[in-house]
Amino acid sequence: MNSIFSKSIRRTAAVVLILMTVICCMTPFSIAEEALCLQCGLVTDCNAAAYIRSGDLGNSVTYTVDNDGVMTISGKGEMFDYAACPFSKDKEVLRLVKILIVKEGVTSFGTNVIDGMKHLVDIYLPVSLKKVNKNAVINCPSVDNIYYAGDSDQWDAIRIDSSNTVLGTTFIHYNIRTESQLSEILGGESSEIWGDPELASSLRTPRFELEDNLPLIIISIVAVVVVIGGLCGLDIYKRIQKDKKDREKAARKAARAKAAKEARAKEAAQQKAESEAAIAQVRAEAEKAREEAEKAKAEAEKAKAEAEKARAEAEKARAEAKSAHHDE
Repeated sequence: MNSIFSKSIRRTAAVVLILMTVICCMTPFSIAEEALCLQCGLVTDCNAAAYIRSGDLGNSVTYTVDNDGVMTISGKGEMFDYAACPFSKDKEVLRLVKILIVKEGVTSFGTNVIDGMKHLVDIYLPVSLKKVNKNAVINCPSVDNIYYAGDSDQWDAIRIDSSNTVLGTTFIHYNIRTESQLSEILGGESSEIWGDPELASSLRTPRFELEDNLPLIIISIVAVVVVIGGLCGLDIYKRIQKDKKDREKAARKAARAKAAKEARAKEAAQQKAESEAAIAQVRAEAEKAREEAEKAKAEAEKAKAEAEKARAEAEKARAEAKSAHHDE
């Protein structure tokens, strides 16, 4: 059994190395990039105004995500409705976005468009927004503030589906009509949102967080356990199969030996039977010869007796003939 597990451990070491390499490759590249920037002291220069994602969210609605953690949705008209969040498979966006800005001209939030952005803190919404569809903004537990360009009456006029509890329970700042106002509220000095270097630095902390990567870690651990179990099971299975083959081979060898022994016994019995038959035949022939000899002896005795009788009769005849001659 020790040899089984020693083989498994050697194989598992290679598998674990491969899995860890895959995990490292799957870790967002931004970690290494940011670490390099921190070392060179150029955090702001390395990351300023760099878009990492962009695309369409409607026929005339687009979005951008920069590495300051700001998602900006702009354009005119309605967003698309989605069966599932369009960013659900983009772990970088879900992990990065902290600020959501919807600019004037966008009239609706599409179904499932913002789902699972755990680090989203602040949302800026325009007066042009008329409706928020089902599950448009959900599973965003960190949202603390909503900044709205209109007043409370205009906010109440927006058709917000009841599933969007984030928009119904978060504190709303009204009449925030310009980015400079938002910047002042948040402590910035420039007209750019999050223009303060300290705030920018706070957004550029390494993005590899345990809670975000816990599923990957769990999957890796499970994969390692499964591989170890599989390798051990495979070696045990091979050993069982080998033992089974050895037992079958031994059984076949024993069967061949038994068959050979039975064949030798049968041959010996046949030879014994043939020998006994030959002896019986010799005895029978000898008995027959003895009987024939006895018969020949009896015939010889009979012939001798007849010869003696014939001689006696001849003697008698001679005696009678001599007597008769003498009488004459």
